[in-house]
Amino acid sequence: LSMTDRRITVHAKESSSGWSAALEVALNDSGESLLQRIAAMIGTPAASLKILAAGKFIKPGPSLESQGIKDSTKLLVLRSASAEQQQQIKTEEESSARIARILSAAEAMAEPTFGCA
Repeated sequence: LSMTDRRITVHAKESSSGWSAALEVALNDSGESLLQRIAAMIGTPAASLKILAAGKFIKPGPSLESQGIKDSTKLLVLRSASAEQQQQIKTEEESSARIARILSAAEAMAEPTFGCA
């Protein structure tokens, strides 16, 4: 085996679900292959995942070795909200803003006015 064919173990964790695993990977594997593998293990689309290692996001194209991945590297798997979840968040934020405006208007109307008989 050449140095780039060398296999190492990385430790991945996805905090929202509590999923974690030790994965054996080749240093010449691409970031995309690691992402696809983790997505399959978690059961979620790869497009909704990002992998963070040592404070940097793993890029899809370059090899893991070129991105500084070494044996026993810890990976944090981040799952972004789905389009449906993002729409729900937006709707809730809009409702909260509308309620805040109504509350502010009601408070303004409840303030005593001076000089009126």
